[in-house]
Amino acid sequence: MGLAIENLAKGIIMVIHPEYLKSNAELNKKKIRTHNVCGLLDNNDICGFEEDKELLNALSTRVIWMSRYPVPLERKNFSWETHWMNPESIDNLYKRLYDRLDELSKRGDRRQKI
Repeated sequence: MGLAIENLAKGIIMVIHPEYLKSNAELNKKKIRTHNVCGLLDNNDICGFEEDKELLNALSTRVIWMSRYPVPLERKNFSWETHWMNPESIDNLYKRLYDRLDELSKRGDRRQKI
């Protein structure tokens, strides 16, 4: 879930900033190479997802840690509970990001603040 949402955010950014596709490693690292979706949206002036900050941060954390370390060395070091997650909120966030990307891909002036 987190990676799908991260990829939608990065898709929106790449439509707005195709110059990030160039092989400028420093620019790419600064602007796009992160799993921090809140940071990606904020640093690229993408508005409308402020109320999702808590959910985006939780998903980003899980993309970073749960995908790399699916089993902790000690059970006490990680919680596998999913009480933090509301599936409807994630579905709503995904749909809004998808709709934004779809809207941008159909629009001519992609440099407008979104």
